[in-house]
Amino acid sequence: MQNPNMQNPNLSAQQRLNLAMQLMHKGQFEQALSHFLILKDVGIKDFRLSRAMGSAYERLRNNSEAKRYFSESLLLNPKQPDLYYALGKIAYFSKAFEQAVNYFKQCLSFDNKNPQVWLKLGQTYFHMDELQLAEQAFINCEKLQANSLEAKLGRSRILQKRNEHKKAEELLIAIDKIEPNNLRVLSELGWLQKDQGNYPQAAELFKKRLTIEPTNPEYYEDLALVYLDLQQPVNAMDTLKQGIQRAPDNRKLNQLFSALKYEMNEDDHLSHYRQQAFEKMSDELIADYIVGLVKIDEVAKAKQLVNELFVHADKKGVAKNLQLMLWEKEQKHDDIVGYFRDKISSKAVLSISENEKLVKAYLAIGENQKGLKLLEHMLQLAPNDQLFWALKTTALRQLQSFEYEYLCDYQNMVFQQPIILPNQYKNIEQFSQALRVALNEIHVSQRNPLDQSLRHGTQTMGNLFSQQVPIIQQLRGALKNTIDSLLVGLKPDQAHPFYQHAGKAIEFSANWSVKLSNQGFHVSHVHPKGWLSSAFYVHVPSVIDETSKQGWLHFGKPGIGLPDPLAEQKWVKPQIGQLVLFPSYFWHGTEAFEDSQERMSVAFDLLPIKSTK
Repeated sequence: MQNPNMQNPNLSAQQRLNLAMQLMHKGQFEQALSHFLILKDVGIKDFRLSRAMGSAYERLRNNSEAKRYFSESLLLNPKQPDLYYALGKIAYFSKAFEQAVNYFKQCLSFDNKNPQVWLKLGQTYFHMDELQLAEQAFINCEKLQANSLEAKLGRSRILQKRNEHKKAEELLIAIDKIEPNNLRVLSELGWLQKDQGNYPQAAELFKKRLTIEPTNPEYYEDLALVYLDLQQPVNAMDTLKQGIQRAPDNRKLNQLFSALKYEMNEDDHLSHYRQQAFEKMSDELIADYIVGLVKIDEVAKAKQLVNELFVHADKKGVAKNLQLMLWEKEQKHDDIVGYFRDKISSKAVLSISENEKLVKAYLAIGENQKGLKLLEHMLQLAPNDQLFWALKTTALRQLQSFEYEYLCDYQNMVFQQPIILPNQYKNIEQFSQALRVALNEIHVSQRNPLDQSLRHGTQTMGNLFSQQVPIIQQLRGALKNTIDSLLVGLKPDQAHPFYQHAGKAIEFSANWSVKLSNQGFHVSHVHPKGWLSSAFYVHVPSVIDETSKQGWLHFGKPGIGLPDPLAEQKWVKPQIGQLVLFPSYFWHGTEAFEDSQERMSVAFDLLPIKSTK
């Protein structure tokens, strides 16, 4: 029922303002705004009115309008330091960090004794990688508020970015003594230990968090991932099972549990989804369950469930998305294009993932110009997405464009070199044999991951280079030396997705080992989140030789459906001790081989390091 005072013309301006402020104090911000807008419409121009309106919009999480009215209030009265702080926070949460810095500095020009402003300024500088300025701001905060946990945590993160892990740990331990059992501090300590490869210590800290807050699903996920780093998949599965009992609707726990059960060769890795009634499951869990069925080729069962979803009005949204996934599986590309054409004609804006589906469908039916036009838009939104670049190269190749050769110069952009051997070893055979023994100990899974490119083999869990095993750390150092020698002299080209980062310092991101068994191979794929990808060969079975392409690495064959398949354009024979590097957007895969011995490799992605100041 509408408030009778809302449209009461007999209320004076002061009475309406008083009423609006009473509503603000009661938390009735929309009703208060209605009165503020009436006052605005009758021509009242006062900094206090604009300020109140900005506050109402801020409480309603309408940051654009809050910013508008706070700025208007400051034009009428610039001596309002708290409004500069409010505008700084709005800019900070919008990731407009330079604006945020300016607002916080303006606030401090009125009052440089406010610890909260120094804290927020430090956090902003941290996100800008201005580490020295961030550190000074955190120190200023602590001078004014000695017990500021956020400022101390900020300083610890700066130390970690500078690779001063021991100092960061000492600072966090000191905080823990002041605030024992603080979950934020335990989390920071746990992740610090995990990032350094100190997995037993990380596990103990994450277990301690669970004793304090046993209902937090993220804590179960973190502990399970540490158990995987420790090569303890049974403990990881037990932890995930406990987490799902506490939070049955948590998507990440269910996803990780099913993936791990599959790799450990359990008969029914989707059984935990069926423990809930299908009609009562969340849309996310329904989608994951049906996608899981499709991945193991139970398409008929998946179709049946999708048809059931269409019957329920509240499930039609998830049913349509799953229908698209089934069409992709069945290569019904015209249906996909038609679906999105209708959606676009209704003025709907497609998401990034929907645009990706549409592009693949365009390329599959030979509509390469349409696919290329859409890809240009997608690359503006996500310029470093290597899958989008791979799709672009596929469109260009089908169009026989000269730009394809510019992007996919396999002769000059696939780098090969024997690894620079660590000093401790006499020859590559000795090093590779010792490495093979160490890697076999951490290949604990029993089946290939469902969501990866390998078939008939296993992949190590977690980040390989975080393993504090001497020979793995020696491998990491040897690879870094070899990479530096391979990439020296590359000339930057800002228009090129690979060469634009030439000459920059680089770091390892994801890294793992693959062991392919008899009939093993990799389907053609790309690495969407990389920049430079790799293969280093630890062991190669004798069947891999010059007489056939068994077990060879190939480039150029797209891993998506096309009207006419495109063949491989470059082949590389694996050799023990050889490192191969290539842009992450290159389509690459391997040929299957027949041999009783395994084909073992180490792979990793590299990314340019963001500069820190």
